Amino acid sequence: MRGIRPDDGLSDILADVSEASGVSVEQITGESRKEEIRIARQMFCYVARKTGKWSDEQIGTEITRDRTTVIHSCDVVENMLDTKEPNYTKLWNRILIS
Repeated sequence: MRGIRPDDGLSDILADVSEASGVSVEQITGESRKEEIRIARQMFCYVARKTGKWSDEQIGTEITRDRTTVIHSCDVVENMLDTKEPNYTKLWNRILIS
């Protein structure tokens, strides 16, 4: 995995989260609410927002969701990382270390 870089586009971040999570891009942008897919989708929103380059609406459009989903996803990831929830922490670390 090549890791997140400052000049990455949303599709690059989506591909990196996909690789780190083992969840395909199609699954992340799809309708499933299975836990591993939901976590990957939420993490994509969080990482994309952390770059500060895109609006919540732009991030949501990349995964066929609206801005409120992005806002909620980022809040969830922030809370899960704060409480050191293992599934979120493990994925976050894989993304950072790459």
